[in-house]
Amino acid sequence: MGVYLTDQKIIDTRSSFHELLNHVFSQNKELYLEYGKIEYPHLKTYFLESNYPEDYDFSRNIPKEYKLYKSNEEDFYRLANKENKNAGFLDTSRGRIWQFFSLEKSEKSDSFVKKWADNTINLDRCWQSNDTLKKYETEYTFRGIGIKFDDIFTDYKDRNSLSLKLWTKRGLSEIEDQLYQLVKKEYYRTSTGIQEDDPEDKDPIFLNEIYYDGKVTTTFSKTPDHLFNFNRIFINKYVKLLEIIEDRRGVFGEPIEILFDRSIDIQKIANYFTTGKYPFRLLLVKHKEKDDFIGLHGLDLHTHQPISIDIGLDYIWINIPKITCGNAGIRIPTLLGFQILGKKEIVIGGEKLFV
Repeated sequence: MGVYLTDQKIIDTRSSFHELLNHVFSQNKELYLEYGKIEYPHLKTYFLESNYPEDYDFSRNIPKEYKLYKSNEEDFYRLANKENKNAGFLDTSRGRIWQFFSLEKSEKSDSFVKKWADNTINLDRCWQSNDTLKKYETEYTFRGIGIKFDDIFTDYKDRNSLSLKLWTKRGLSEIEDQLYQLVKKEYYRTSTGIQEDDPEDKDPIFLNEIYYDGKVTTTFSKTPDHLFNFNRIFINKYVKLLEIIEDRRGVFGEPIEILFDRSIDIQKIANYFTTGKYPFRLLLVKHKEKDDFIGLHGLDLHTHQPISIDIGLDYIWINIPKITCGNAGIRIPTLLGFQILGKKEIVIGGEKLFV
C-alpha cells in the first residue's frame, strides 16, 4: 500500500493531481465495492476559512517539518515533507475558503492541519453544524452517522457520554433505522456519511464522510471532477452562511442566539471561553456577573478581533462586531452542540440560522 504515493514524481499542476486521484479512486472503488476494503488511504479534504491578505506569504506559518511550494499554476501549492515527497496539496482559488488535500494517513494529515490551521492567526475550520450535516443526509443517499458526545455544560446528575458510529453499505435495516431515528433526535452529529447515486449505473458516483470540523474523507469518486463539483457545493453553502451572519450583524447589529431547552452551567461555559485554547479559540474576560448571567468580552484568536458573549441559564448570545470575522458565529454554536444535551435553537434576528 502507498508505493504509488511515496515514489511518485513531484506533482505541481492540477492535471497531475487529477491523474493521481484517478488512480487512487479507481483502485479503491473496485476493492471497496467488491470486498469493503481500500488499497490507498482515503482522500482527505480539509476546508479552511482564511482571512489572509492576498499578498501575505502564508507559507512561513507552515510547521517546520514541512515546506510549501508554489506550483506552476496560480493558487495551487504542493506541501512537501523532509524527504521532499508529496505530503499534500493546497488550493486557494476559491478566495476565502481554502481546500487542503491529503492522501497521507489520517494520523499524519490531521496532525499537520492541527499544528497549522488550529494555531495560526487568520485560519479557521469550516465548521459544519448538526443542522448542516442533517441537510446533507436529505440531499444525498444516507450512509452513516457519527456521534461523540460529552455532557459537561449542564448541571444534571445523569450527564451522558456517548461515542457511536453507525455505517451501512446498502441501507439501514429496520433495527438500525430505529437506532438512527432515536440517536439523531437527542445528539448532535460529529459526522455524516453520504453517497451520490448514478441514475445510469448501479455503482455510486462518490462516497464521502463529512465531519463537523470541515474535514471530508472520500473513499472513491467516479472521477475527480465529480468530487470537485461536490466541493464547490460545500464551499457555496458555507460562503452563503457567512454572508448571512456578517450582513445581519453589520446592518442590524443582531446577536446570534443559542436557545436551550434546559438549564446550563454558566460558570463552566464561561471558563471555557477564557482560556484561548482550541477549539473555541476565545480569550475573554468577565465584565458582568450575577447568579443567572455572565457577560464576557475579549478576542477571537482566529483573527485577534473583538467579540462579546452573554451567557444566561438557558441561552447564549454571541455579539460579533462589524470588524470581526463572522466564522465565530458558526464555530461556537457547532462546538457547544457536543457538550449540551437536548434541543438547541440557533437564531439571528428571530430567524433560524442553520437551515
